[in-house]
Amino acid sequence: MKRSPVQGMPIAAPPGSLAPDIRLEAFGTRPYALPLRQPWTSARGTRTERRGWLIEVRAAGLCGYGDCAPLPEAGTEVEAAAEAMLSRWQAQLPGHSLADLLDPGRQGLYGAAFGKPSRYPLGAASNAASGDTSGASSSATSADTTGSSFSALFADLGRTSSTPAAGFALESALTDLAARLAGVPLRRWLTPRAGDAVPVNATLGTLRDQTPVCIVRACQAGYQVLKLKVGLDAPETEIAHLQELATHLPPGASLRLDANGAWDYDQAARLIVRLNDLPIESLEEPLKVPDWQALASLQALARFPLALDESLHHDPANIAGRAGLPIARLLSVGNHAVLSSNTALAGLSVDRLQVAAGAPPVHRLVLKPAAVGGLRRTLFLARKAADLGLEVVLTSLIESAAGLWPSLQLAAALSSSLAQGLATASWLARDLGRVPDPRGGYILLGQDPGSGFVPTRLGKSDP
Repeated sequence: MKRSPVQGMPIAAPPGSLAPDIRLEAFGTRPYALPLRQPWTSARGTRTERRGWLIEVRAAGLCGYGDCAPLPEAGTEVEAAAEAMLSRWQAQLPGHSLADLLDPGRQGLYGAAFGKPSRYPLGAASNAASGDTSGASSSATSADTTGSSFSALFADLGRTSSTPAAGFALESALTDLAARLAGVPLRRWLTPRAGDAVPVNATLGTLRDQTPVCIVRACQAGYQVLKLKVGLDAPETEIAHLQELATHLPPGASLRLDANGAWDYDQAARLIVRLNDLPIESLEEPLKVPDWQALASLQALARFPLALDESLHHDPANIAGRAGLPIARLLSVGNHAVLSSNTALAGLSVDRLQVAAGAPPVHRLVLKPAAVGGLRRTLFLARKAADLGLEVVLTSLIESAAGLWPSLQLAAALSSSLAQGLATASWLARDLGRVPDPRGGYILLGQDPGSGFVPTRLGKSDP
């Protein structure tokens, strides 16, 4: 079996195992609008429904499915861009060999589906929007984007295609189909030694809506990690609320917080010092402006991992530095974190706040496959991050079951012990097919070929 340059990770069995005469017979889309059971609220806004397209591809009498559900505030394209790309693929892809469509060497067939990370061995890479079908060879040899460094990883994340949600949907459908043809679950098509169970966190929603009963109920359901959206109310109000809820957590349970860029540096620093006394599993996106050195100094304050999520896709210049300095230059400077003069952090030594030269500014990355641009691209980047000592958690965009199932298969391929943010099906009032069923804080994946998604019905517009 061929192996990638990342820690001997196997390159998935296809395209070599796919017969070259298996050709894509049809590519269909079905638009949907799924209402949420309750509004999904964060510091970035509120949504009451999820809109997108169910993707279906056919070959050799079998079907594969994907979900294209853009969420621009999370780092994807807007709906119009996704729809335009899907229309292009619908017209162009039928008749092509499935092996070619999944072969990174055949980059011109479907444009900017999977982005252009450096030395990326697992997916096609070109920019259809600009008419560039030359692939990733030029960026793959760039001196400042190669090697095992966090700056190279961040550069890879910055090369997500202009339509990542569409790319995720296409690759999910193609790999689902390929795994069905191979007779194996999608996770073992991605990685032969993948497990069968994925630990997941409870996704409870906003802190302001939680009562002790909500906490007790989630813990009784078997969840060890409970995720809450914070940053919507005054910091003192939220700290008091978290302190109250924490008293209802059983031993071993913890809170995963997501601020969605709600705070300035001083607010975040004060809050982190207070949060250190609570059972906090991690804190995502604490800063409005995710300045590199500010994040590093906050991570030095925290007794728990800080995580980057949507800012990885939205604002690379700010994360690299407010002045747009090259990441490598920032990481090469060994200095001390600078706290603003009005930040009251008594009792903390300068040594505690030292920023190590070349170290990642946070301890965790949150990767959304639909924002990264595809399953294999996310797998590659997650393994690369792990090589650098970073934790990785996969989360959903509150997608339909057609998007959750392939993401769960990917999580199983990663075999992480961290709770993944993929138990989100209950947020939808209705769905497109059978939904994953969390039990005891885990989602158990079956042995059927493919992703596990089975549609409930198909409309007349489908192929």
